[in-house]
Amino acid sequence: MGEILDKKDQIILEALKEDASRSSQQIAKLTGIPITTVHNRVRRLRQRGIIKQYTIHLDNRKLGKNVSVYVLIKANYAFLKGGKMDHDALANKIHKYPGVESVSLTTGGIDILVKAVMRDMDELNAFVGKFLRALEGVERTETLVVLTEH
Repeated sequence: MGEILDKKDQIILEALKEDASRSSQQIAKLTGIPITTVHNRVRRLRQRGIIKQYTIHLDNRKLGKNVSVYVLIKANYAFLKGGKMDHDALANKIHKYPGVESVSLTTGGIDILVKAVMRDMDELNAFVGKFLRALEGVERTETLVVLTEH
C-alpha cells in the first residue's frame, strides 16, 4: 500500500523534483515552510525510502549524443523458459550497455522497453543490430526514434 503524504511533504517533494540540488534553505524560501521543518521532513522522507536518490538530468545533445530512442523488445520465451536466463537477467544485461538510460519490463505486446541515447546512427545500429539482436533472449525489436522531447 502506498505511503500517504501530507500537503507539506508533497510541496517539498515537488520542489526537489524540479531541482534536486535545492538546499533546505532554498526550499524553505520558495515554499514558505520553515527551514527546520523542511530539513526534518526531507530526512524522514529519505529514512522511509520515499526519496531514494538525488539525480541529474543531462542535456545529451551537448554531450554529443544526438539520437534518442525507445526500443521495444519481444522476448524469446522458449529461451527464457529453458532456464538459461530470466527476464530480469536479460534486462540487467541490456541496462549495462553504454547509452542505455532505462530498461523496463512491461505487459502487453512487448516485454521490455529500453530508453537509450546514442551519438549517431552508427552507434544506434551497433546497439540494436549487433548487440540486441544477437542476444539469445531477444526474439525481435522495434526502434522508435525520438523527434522532440518535452
